[in-house]
Amino acid sequence: MKMENTTEEYLEAVFKQNHEDGKSTIASIASAFNITYQSAREKIQNLHKNGYANHVKGRIELTEAGEKRAKDVIRKHRLSEIFLTRTLGLPLDEVHEEACLFEHVLSEKVADALEKFLEYPENCPHGHPIPDRDGNLKEPDLTPLSDLSVGDSGKVAELGENSKSVLKEMMSLGILPGSTVELKQIAPFKGAFLISVNGTSHYSISRETAKKIRVEKSEA
Repeated sequence: MKMENTTEEYLEAVFKQNHEDGKSTIASIASAFNITYQSAREKIQNLHKNGYANHVKGRIELTEAGEKRAKDVIRKHRLSEIFLTRTLGLPLDEVHEEACLFEHVLSEKVADALEKFLEYPENCPHGHPIPDRDGNLKEPDLTPLSDLSVGDSGKVAELGENSKSVLKEMMSLGILPGSTVELKQIAPFKGAFLISVNGTSHYSISRETAKKIRVEKSEA
């Protein structure tokens, strides 16, 4: 039986969409959770009633309390992902869903102990920064691969973690945090992207996949 999504999961989604996609809307929340627009609207209204979010001019913005709680659950989620990959050996494309279960049961005390055990990591296995206990979060200047111009290159810093099939595709092509990619060609009519990985192999990826790869763009 599928469990109902929690308040923490909606706060987490709003935070990630604002910081990774530029904005969070009722439509984007509906899409993320595969629910109707009306259901998403009700969830955001509940966040507002509890003092966690405001819906202004079509955008969902977290309040200070909402952002604090979102960062707390993201910290636990990303620490869990590292534990699952590094210690238990789970593959990269499976840990996101498993960490979604861990994040809601870890106490602050256990999260602190886990962070110490893992030697205070700064990034999750997908490359995303981990907030510290006080909610501080280092956010590097990154560019979606889909925004690069032909000839641009960069080091892969973050991978979209929500799509298991897309992660499998990235892994099979060797597109991982730390890899170097160069955009070789873009097919007409918003078509596929031809990229090189680590200066050798050439692959064609969809525009949607390219949007989920964020890079530290190389200097021209």
